[in-house]
Amino acid sequence: MQRSWKKEELTYSLPGKQAALLILHGFTGNPIVLKRIARHIHKEDIAIEAPLLPGHGGTVEEINSATMEQWINTVDKTFIHLKKQHTHVFVMGYSLGSLLALELASGRTLSGIILLSTALKFTRSQHLRQMIAEDTRPLIPLDEIFDKEDPQRLQGYEMWPALGFCEVLRLSHQVRRRLQNIHAPVLACHGQKDTLTPPENLDYLKNNIGSHYVETHLLEKSHHRVVAGPDQDKIIEKSIHFIHQNLNQEKQGI
Repeated sequence: MQRSWKKEELTYSLPGKQAALLILHGFTGNPIVLKRIARHIHKEDIAIEAPLLPGHGGTVEEINSATMEQWINTVDKTFIHLKKQHTHVFVMGYSLGSLLALELASGRTLSGIILLSTALKFTRSQHLRQMIAEDTRPLIPLDEIFDKEDPQRLQGYEMWPALGFCEVLRLSHQVRRRLQNIHAPVLACHGQKDTLTPPENLDYLKNNIGSHYVETHLLEKSHHRVVAGPDQDKIIEKSIHFIHQNLNQEKQGI
């Protein structure tokens, strides 16, 4: 099923002088879902760069054709571009974007990492875990995965791009192995009602990452899609405070 917008309309770049924030969207999504959060952070004179990940913004078949290496390469190139213009670069990643943010941080020096719906560990559902492990169909009807009333159900598609999701799982395994290599400060926000990537991800992150500073917040009203949920304002508030706190420490040489 084709999206109704052009891919070039999905990305955005906003100028700023204090620092830069690289924003990474989730699986099957696009940067637009994070734009409200981005606009509020941009008001703090923070430059924003929000690329569209390969395979996204079009059909499920395109998502199925993308690889984790393509996603990683896009993120790294965007970071290098930002780093040439800004001394201080932060990254915000939602779901798949959280994995890409952590992957970037395992090999690059970042001023800070903001993680939304961290995807190191997936669903508690035995049915879904079995489907992920055993189902070989490249496309799976969405009704087999989500109830129609589920607020976490994908929007814009009727089929689940299973091959693309296998790349997400492959990336998740790689990132888990590299967590100890990450030393940038971390802010992680997670929906308490999230059943796709359960809240236990916060504990796993804190117990395994190499960073000395890990700030976590459990959002009581939110499911997986925290970027469109009732706790958006809290995410904005915590993100702005986190950026300023670490920006000031870097400038003071702490």
